[in-house]
Amino acid sequence: MTNQNEQKTLEWRLNVIMSERRIKTVTDLKRRLDAIGFSISSAQLGRVVWERPQKINIDLLEGLLTVLACDISDILKVVTVSQPGIEKETKAPKQADQPVEEKKEPRPRVKPVLTLTSKDITGPKLTAIPLPERLK
Repeated sequence: MTNQNEQKTLEWRLNVIMSERRIKTVTDLKRRLDAIGFSISSAQLGRVVWERPQKINIDLLEGLLTVLACDISDILKVVTVSQPGIEKETKAPKQADQPVEEKKEPRPRVKPVLTLTSKDITGPKLTAIPLPERLK
């Protein structure tokens, strides 16, 4: 029976399987797919290798399984992740003698905006650099 605070997700492991099979580049994988009769652009194959696709063509998946000599469970791994914010029931209650850790607020990564103290919003006043007499 699964816990209610656990969520199952899919991990895309194509680049891991490629490295296990000693396929170093997307171009090498593309050549192998072309050899079995499946054509795909290098750019599209690169996206499939390095990013988890939202949709995948079944023919491409069959081609990858054939070329890599693996099973679908090798490429797609089911991972169980606990949902944040929900405490597990199996946690032991805190002891009274244990020190309570203070949570530090994360520092903002945004630079503070300079505020103008005067009513002038046109910017700083500039003075011209005086020109030498011979250029006047």
